[in-house]
Amino acid sequence: MRIFANINHHFRKNSKTKTHRYALINFNLLFARRSNNPLIQLFRYFLVGGVCFLADFGLMVALTEIYGLNYLLSASLSFCVGLTLNYLLSIGWVFDRHAASRAEAMRDFAGFALIGVIGLGLNAVIMWAATDVASLHYTLSKIVSTGVVFGWNFIARRCLTSQSTERALTSNPQKKSICQTT
Repeated sequence: MRIFANINHHFRKNSKTKTHRYALINFNLLFARRSNNPLIQLFRYFLVGGVCFLADFGLMVALTEIYGLNYLLSASLSFCVGLTLNYLLSIGWVFDRHAASRAEAMRDFAGFALIGVIGLGLNAVIMWAATDVASLHYTLSKIVSTGVVFGWNFIARRCLTSQSTERALTSNPQKKSICQTT
């Protein structure tokens, strides 16, 4: 994201000590620079997931408490909002995946949406079981569901972006896949 690069450039230029420069390099690595490192991607996905969780959870509570919708309907609608936000942030920042063509972008979104639909199913089943069977409050059920769906989404989306990159590499064999470690 360009804003992080601008902030990092400003501080690096004005940094006087090695410690500050080292901290700025880490900042750049974690936030500004493109990265195919799975640990950095997991860190970024965790931040994106936090933002999306706040949007998802807040909307679910608002729809349930203010507008009186059933908690499962509220959870499904808010999940879709969180999914869309997650897609936009993940493709642009976490996985740094920009499609070369409109057809490729549609394929990527379809894969991302399929993963999201499976996540939505997991979310609904876990929410129902935790709320109606285990008698947890629906907000606690959402927190449990979020943890499970987070793991599923990260692993599946990382595989999806790896496969998309592999397709792109067949036309340019000199590029390295994000799955390659060397």
